[in-house]
Amino acid sequence: MGELVAGHEKINLGHLEGHSSKLLLPRVVGGEVVDKTRAHVEWVIKTSEPLEVSIVARCARAGTHRTNVVLS
Repeated sequence: MGELVAGHEKINLGHLEGHSSKLLLPRVVGGEVVDKTRAHVEWVIKTSEPLEVSIVARCARAGTHRTNVVLS
């Protein structure tokens, strides 16, 4: 069994601009590139044995994407 040490089990990322916005050049703010077509999410999971974790991303308009990751 694993334990979620950091991050939230469910996260609302809000609206992402999508592929059509790639035609626009990314904006640079304070030396960092801002790309509103992507979002970054991070979790820290503590486990003492291999564990398979399912990650699901859902959007009413774009659909659902699922992937499994094995932690060791």
